[in-house]
Amino acid sequence: MTSPEDPPRSPLWRRLLGNSGVWSAVCAAVALPFFLVGQGLDFFPFLLALVAGWLAGIWVVNATLRMRPAWRGLLVHGVVALVGASLAAWSVVGGAAGDAGRSAVVQGAVLFLQLCAVTGVCWIWLGLLVRALAALPNRHSTSGR
Repeated sequence: MTSPEDPPRSPLWRRLLGNSGVWSAVCAAVALPFFLVGQGLDFFPFLLALVAGWLAGIWVVNATLRMRPAWRGLLVHGVVALVGASLAAWSVVGGAAGDAGRSAVVQGAVLFLQLCAVTGVCWIWLGLLVRALAALPNRHSTSGR
């Protein structure tokens, strides 16, 4: 039994349907097999990989916004943005340069992760930019008076 102070919770199925992490996993599960068999650059799996990364980025940003205290969420957000961008850049520039010796399945998986990282990492950086801009004082604020 819940106490009167507890907010009412929606059913599990409704929370899952509204969770961007769940939808990211669904998009990834549908798109990944296409990449593994070499058909990943067709329109539908390509689009699903981009959407999966974007939804994962939304999930990460929302998770950091829920963290308390707020400075901890900001710190985690910054670290995830830096690490994500570094790994994405490394995989495109240096890490995936040795594709010649890898199997087609591994190459497909790497390509899938790179495409997901494009939208996911960009969304995380946009969220960090919004947080930074929101923290700046503006000329209409009364906190400086």
